[in-house]
Formats: sequence, C-alpha cells, structure tokens
Amino acid sequence: LILVVVIILLIVGSYSWLTFSKTSDKVNIIKSGDLSLELQEDTEILLQKAVPMSDKKGIETQKYIFRLKNNGSTSIKYDIFIDRIIPEETEELKNKDIRYRLVNNEKEQIGTLSDLKNGKLESGTISGKSINNYTLQVWIDKNASNDVMNKTFVGKLRIESTK
Repeated sequence: LILVVVIILLIVGSYSWLTFSKTSDKVNIIKSGDLSLELQEDTEILLQKAVPMSDKKGIETQKYIFRLKNNGSTSIKYDIFIDRIIPEETEELKNKDIRYRLVNNEKEQIGTLSDLKNGKLESGTISGKSINNYTLQVWIDKNASNDVMNKTFVGKLRIESTK
C-alpha cells in the first residue's frame, strides 16, 4: 500500500514539475553598441485566426510595444524591419493581405506589408541620450479574399544601426 502511494505521489509530483511554467515580467533588451531595443515579453508578432477588417477596427487590435533607446551621446542612424518567421506546418498570409500601423512618438504610419521594401518599417536618426517609443499593430486587410482564413503571419522586429 505504501509503495502504491509513493508511486502515485511520484507520478503527480513529476507531472507538476514537468508542466510548471512561469512567464517572465522582465523586458527583453537587445543591444548593439549604444543602441538598444527594449521589447515586452511577447517578442513574436502573431496574426492567427484573424478575419479581414477595416483600418478603423485594425487600430483596435493587439499592440506590440517597444522602445528604441540611444544610450550614447551621439546621434545614430537606424532602420527597423519586420521579418517573417515561418513556422512549420502553417499556411502563411501574403504581405499584400497584411496591414500594419506603426506609431513612433505620436507619428503614425499605416500601410500594407507589401508596400515595404525588404520589410523596412522605418528609417531615422535617434539623438544621443534619447528614446523613441513605438506601438505596432497588424491585421488582415478588409479587401483580402476569403482564402486568408486559417492562415498565419508570424514576425519579429530587427534593428540595424550605423553611426
């Protein structure tokens, strides 16, 4: 009887230990010289099980918030890209069907991913000891055909900089 109880406790304990997970509340920071990109915990940009919608509805979707910070004293030129991550076993949305909204310190741009050259969302210069705050949103264009249903877009942000 004791052996049976020990085995049951071992199984329950193993299951609890193997299924435990904790989401960090820390900010992910990627540094390149004096420039750093600070991302919240969700670093993947995910569009899944979505339906076509207008821009008015699109700007109410999930917000991906990040900061670009210049820790140095001189200005730095930068480019922000949105790159596709292609998960296996998924049907991808086409760039022409994905709309985006990027807000940088209250300056807004809205467009379609197919309008971007090599996925470049923004180019600019950030002054020394300053921070640019960004919000990015993605949604399916209202003019997309019905074949976009059950397709996925997964992306990530990439920063390139030069002094």
